[in-house]
Amino acid sequence: MDTKSIEIAALGRPLRLGMLYDCRNDTFIPGVTLWDREALMKDLDVSVKPNTEFKILASDSLREKTKAFNVRGSLKASILGGIIELGGSAKYLMDTSPSSRHCRVTLQYSRTTRFEQLTMTQLGQVMYEKVFEQHTATHVVTAVLYGAQAFFVFDQRTSDKKEKKNVAGGLKALIEKIPKIPIGSRGEMGVTEEDKENIQKFACTFHGDFEIQQNPSNYLEAVEVYRMLPSLLGENGEKAVPVRVWLYPLKSLDPRAARLMREISENLVSQIETVLVQCIKASRRSWDMQSDSTVAQFSIIKEKLHQFESIMAQYKTKFQKALSEILPVIRGGEQEEQALVNLLQSHSESPFTNSKQKKWLDEKESEINILRSYTDAMKGIPVMSSPSDLNSILFNPEIDTVICFTFTSLVYKEPYLSVLTHYLWQSKTSDNLKQNSAPVNGLSKEETQPWFASSDMMRVTLQWFIEYAEANRDNKKTQFIIATVSDQSSPGASIRLYRHGKLVTPAFRPVLKPDPPVPMPRTRDQFLQYACQLTPDLETVHRRLSVSERNIEMTRKKEKMPYPDHPERFEWHPQVLCREGLTGRCYWEVEWSGKGVTIGVACRGIGRKGKGYDSCLGHNDKSWGLECRGSGYSVWHNNNETVIPVSSSPRVGVYLDWVGGTLSFYSVSPDSMLHLHTLEAIFTEPLYPALGAKDNGCSFSLCQLE
Repeated sequence: MDTKSIEIAALGRPLRLGMLYDCRNDTFIPGVTLWDREALMKDLDVSVKPNTEFKILASDSLREKTKAFNVRGSLKASILGGIIELGGSAKYLMDTSPSSRHCRVTLQYSRTTRFEQLTMTQLGQVMYEKVFEQHTATHVVTAVLYGAQAFFVFDQRTSDKKEKKNVAGGLKALIEKIPKIPIGSRGEMGVTEEDKENIQKFACTFHGDFEIQQNPSNYLEAVEVYRMLPSLLGENGEKAVPVRVWLYPLKSLDPRAARLMREISENLVSQIETVLVQCIKASRRSWDMQSDSTVAQFSIIKEKLHQFESIMAQYKTKFQKALSEILPVIRGGEQEEQALVNLLQSHSESPFTNSKQKKWLDEKESEINILRSYTDAMKGIPVMSSPSDLNSILFNPEIDTVICFTFTSLVYKEPYLSVLTHYLWQSKTSDNLKQNSAPVNGLSKEETQPWFASSDMMRVTLQWFIEYAEANRDNKKTQFIIATVSDQSSPGASIRLYRHGKLVTPAFRPVLKPDPPVPMPRTRDQFLQYACQLTPDLETVHRRLSVSERNIEMTRKKEKMPYPDHPERFEWHPQVLCREGLTGRCYWEVEWSGKGVTIGVACRGIGRKGKGYDSCLGHNDKSWGLECRGSGYSVWHNNNETVIPVSSSPRVGVYLDWVGGTLSFYSVSPDSMLHLHTLEAIFTEPLYPALGAKDNGCSFSLCQLE
């Protein structure tokens, strides 16, 4: 390091002439000096430096705040690491808005009064040389600029970005008037009637180096305090405090003294700032979500967001503690800057990276938006926010029947929160954090899709509920409500029916006005009236199924195709689902060849992993299938087989009457259709056409019907 003096901001610290300072950890050494007080005060160079400035700060960013104090480099790194105990006006640096919906505009008042410095005579007459051997400090304060600063932070909550922009403009215009109000005039001067209405909406927080009896909390009080500021420093500025100081290296006075070996590079300081700002923004976004009116109705969402915010606060504290330990040893020359690079690298490999935080928060925001859209669609239906709210309705003696639209999947494991918690547990000390001893585990490449990703059945359930509620709105003995009850058998949502406080069925299907009866099609032309165009869902296709250029024909191969990982992809059974979820009357045809294929339908929730029946078409309660072989057909559902003693044909027709609860299979030839079998069931969610190949070389294709 060079031998030049260093200029730094005092930041509310009592830094006086002759005070020792350690630049390795940015701390001052009280009670130890190179001179006695009498010698120190002799021959001081004192000059008057009167200056007054004010600025309007429209940004609440940490970058702009440090800029307001002219803080940069290593001192900024110490602030970010929490090494410095900030005082007076410098507390403004840590005054961060908890919400992105808050509009903030700050008035900065700066005043300087005098400049004091030691002379060369004093520097050359050190009285206590033992200080050099103690190595407790690297510099000595040789000059001080006195004055004071004040920050008036005006804050108003807004509902959205558009309102925030409008409020910011009006707020800035009002604040610009404050320095122009003459001394002795009333605070209302220049304030219009419209302004008076607006100033009632925002609050004021004061951070300053002045002694005032009471901090201002609103605009008019802020005006009164601002007008008093010049007089608060005393008639001759005797109450001014250090605002900037100059540090002289001790090694320039004696080679035995400790020295500052290196500063922290601006690039690394910028990276540190980015990490901490991202943590602050993630916590702020979580806080905003918690204050959402929809979240207030669903406590489980609020609990998860609160947990995330708490975890982020813990990580931020650990990261800052690691910084506070690394920075001094780098500046003292005990370690290279690589130690700080390693800490930043540890962060980039942790589950706390900005991209991972954002992904989780995006999913939570989507979940909240889905809940809001559904509750808005059921306008007027009360939401039971807690089990006690639900019980108060169920056991109300004046209510016989309760129809409850139930969100069934809000209670689920949060792998990301578990990983964050585990990472913090492994990193109990800052050393663990610095050495990256807590690798990221638990987040698989194929993460389960959120419950709201497939909302087809939820839409149907919502429509049933709304129509049934409308049809029974005059029934005083029936109450319609919204609640959260965990039920894995009905993913997403269901309608629960209660009578006299007891659950009758967790999957109630309301009886609405029936559709006019539709005769069963008899001829192929009649079936073609219900023809639907289907598209294979390539995110579900098994890796041993080779897809044709037009995505219509698929053939089972011995080798695996290089399809990307996806949670919806079948892993064991060579099968594929179509994209379309069917809930009406639909007809489609499939051509097949080879030793055997399976043609049918499945619920979206059919298994994807493992070689068991849960993921095999027709062998579970979530799918129905026709197995086609050269020797004939078999119909499968829930692992029960029905043999069809009919010779097979290369084309099969499938007719689904979802409302009527039937699924029919037909052998199709150019001039006729032969009915093979009809399955009957009560369908409660959309069904997806599904296809599977039994052996290598088997192929199937969706026919283009006109």
